[in-house]
Amino acid sequence: MKAVKSSIQSTLYTCFLVLFLFSCKESRVFSSSTCLNCHSQTSSIHTPEINCSSCHLGDEKITEKEEAHKGMVVIPGNLDAKSNTCANCHPSQTHTILHSPMTRNKAMIEKNRRVFGEANKTEGLNSLKPEHSAADSYFAGMCASCHLGISKTSFGMFAAYEKGGGCLACHLSENGEEHLRINRYPTDETCFNCHSRSGRISLSYKGLFELTNPEETDIPFSLPDGRVTYKQKADLHYEAGLSCIECHGKEDVMGDGKSETKTEAVKARCTDCHKKDREFKITLKHKNKVIFVNAYKQHSGHDTEHDKLSCETCHSQKAPQCYGCHISYEPEFKSYNHLTEKMEKGKWIEEFGEYRSELPVLGKTKDGIIRPFVPGMKLSIDTSKFYKKSKPLIKENLFSPLSPHTSSKSRTCKSCHQSPYALGYGSGKFQFDKPNPVFRPDYALDKEEIAEDGWIKPFQALTPNKLYSTADGGRPLNPNEQRRILQVGSCFRCHKEESEIFQNWEKSKNYQHLLKNK
Repeated sequence: MKAVKSSIQSTLYTCFLVLFLFSCKESRVFSSSTCLNCHSQTSSIHTPEINCSSCHLGDEKITEKEEAHKGMVVIPGNLDAKSNTCANCHPSQTHTILHSPMTRNKAMIEKNRRVFGEANKTEGLNSLKPEHSAADSYFAGMCASCHLGISKTSFGMFAAYEKGGGCLACHLSENGEEHLRINRYPTDETCFNCHSRSGRISLSYKGLFELTNPEETDIPFSLPDGRVTYKQKADLHYEAGLSCIECHGKEDVMGDGKSETKTEAVKARCTDCHKKDREFKITLKHKNKVIFVNAYKQHSGHDTEHDKLSCETCHSQKAPQCYGCHISYEPEFKSYNHLTEKMEKGKWIEEFGEYRSELPVLGKTKDGIIRPFVPGMKLSIDTSKFYKKSKPLIKENLFSPLSPHTSSKSRTCKSCHQSPYALGYGSGKFQFDKPNPVFRPDYALDKEEIAEDGWIKPFQALTPNKLYSTADGGRPLNPNEQRRILQVGSCFRCHKEESEIFQNWEKSKNYQHLLKNK
């Protein structure tokens, strides 16, 4: 027994000694750096602890300033070969991020070129020709700031809406006492810098919306870049305390080294947490908190009639939408080129008509699933001052699939089955006393008889090979799909949404058998 006790004590002592010596070695290596002779006011920057030269290079064994600073990288983390010292320890992550949508922007560039009527194949940002291409010029001036390859050139934390900086864009944190820290888990604020524009996902998730005609109950909230938003109900996941990275993990954010488009890059699915008929729990990455997730339960909204709908089609309470966008070019004005990072002659000017926050339109993606759609490029573009073309004015009416990030309890059945807006006709009302319900629009119709805020003309056959969406294969609902949805809607004129007739719709819709019993 004594021998066993002695052996245990010896083992514990050895383990303690190893841990002690290991910690001493880390401390000794860090403190032996000559950087601390001048930079004495510093603090922990990385876990585990590393020397200054691991990130900044240079030679920390030399005491002479000029020699010690040779080859030093002042702001490490940028994605150019010289600055990205992160790759020395994180080679696989660096490889994937270099091929990710956030670095290459390949899908954005191709969609932009297609709308401008230009050859749209590209290898990414390195193939842009802004001096010859209106699409590339517009992208360089208006879109390319959300690109990880742009270098961070200033010290300290990112200013409001400062973008780029490679690895630093997501992993830099101001939690350090003297020196900024590198954090493993990005915060929502870092995502906000880029994702508060375009689809406005970071705004919507927090319940912030840009509105032209806000309600009296909408509380104004100013953003650091000067935009005014209005506070409405936030996504229920945000209210529960979930940050962006609870759903969007490493492969979603940094890529897998293969995927090129936005949708392919997203791996997260609602069913990852909402398991069928059982609860699921997750531990939040930024908080010492456990969340219990409701089970996915079978009910009439999840029946076979709706098996071609994505979860967010019903569970999104609203989506940001803008109408009446006009883009023009002024060659004598100056603007900032985000690719060259210089002020240059030539400026693209965007003018907007109306910002709204409403339930989204329904459309289909190439996989045959009905999803939320919003105006993506419902606009006119005047290229006459950029180059000479036979048709300098471009007019497009393209909608885009969007995951709004405004999750809530399901929208009502009527909000789809009796809504002209949901079907893509635009805002207005239906008159149901005709074989086909008659649409009464709130806005004027254009020469194609499409409402100003609409996507399609009611019940008109879709034109083969016509571009309807910024997403490949995206389209509005066809006339048969529209009629099937409205067939249910006509029954709501008499029956409530919870009526038994909707529990077995395939049987109930053949209502002629009921008339025989009269």
